[in-house]
Amino acid sequence: MNVKKAILLLALNLWGCSAQTKIIQGELGGLTFLDGQHGWAVGRGESKKVFVATTQNGGKGWETMQIPCYDIGASLNGVAFRDANQGWTVGSHGLAFATQDGGKNWQKIDAAGDANGLEFGHGLGCIVLGAPGYAHRHGFLAGSSDEFPKGRLTSGSRRGRNFFPWGVKILDSDTLVGYGPSELYLSSDAGGSWQVVELDNAKKTVRDIAFTSEKQGWIACGDGSLLFTKDGGATCETLSTVGLGGRVVERIHFFDENQGVALAHLKDSDWKVLGSADGGKNWKEKLDLGEGDWNQLEVLDRNHAWVGGQVKGSVYIRAFSP
Repeated sequence: MNVKKAILLLALNLWGCSAQTKIIQGELGGLTFLDGQHGWAVGRGESKKVFVATTQNGGKGWETMQIPCYDIGASLNGVAFRDANQGWTVGSHGLAFATQDGGKNWQKIDAAGDANGLEFGHGLGCIVLGAPGYAHRHGFLAGSSDEFPKGRLTSGSRRGRNFFPWGVKILDSDTLVGYGPSELYLSSDAGGSWQVVELDNAKKTVRDIAFTSEKQGWIACGDGSLLFTKDGGATCETLSTVGLGGRVVERIHFFDENQGVALAHLKDSDWKVLGSADGGKNWKEKLDLGEGDWNQLEVLDRNHAWVGGQVKGSVYIRAFSP
């Protein structure tokens, strides 16, 4: 191998595993990538402002704009794009915006409520409602690509159970899996109706979930435990994990029944990205993030992924290969 080729491979490896870019002073609320180049980040900016940042080179550089708002605690908590042009971002305190030009300009739109998050995939969009703000509305608003960000709002079950969701994953055009503090929400009709599944062994709240089908998934809990289910949460096995080192998993993603990636930490420090090749039983370090509050994990495919969060009051986003 010649010297120039070796230097090039080293540079590519450093970008894939270690590149970290400072975006803005503030807090990160949401992160999404449409492909390996086009991505968007949103969150809370300076006093009484929220921000939207755009990258067209895989996260190496970002263009950031801030939007004034009335509430000092307001934040954008989710962002999603249908294609390279059309996208939406939602947040607390009735914040909701849409763009038709890839994020260069944003227009305020009617908000369904105060949103914790937003997902779009397989021709289906879903807004998770329940953030602080004005509406005091909890539930899911799901709609097809033709009608989104409007759609059908579901805030409770047929038996009168109120919903308090924190997040949702879209598995295909019909199947969604949401989660709350100690329960799962399952929909097999594109968000038209939801089944509530209580998680008896979820301790200290659910932090995140990863499902590869409507039945099979992993549930990360606040006490550091990692649960595995083959029946949609009806029964769960607590995995005997090796390599987590007592860390709490904040974000998790699985490609299949074996390969997964997790963002985990000890208290407020020693953040790491870990990988598993055996369904979550054993974990090995992929990235050492150190201090901060890393709260976003965006996995596009087996070659492209990003983590994001705050370090000493500034938002950082880092690329890596899962």
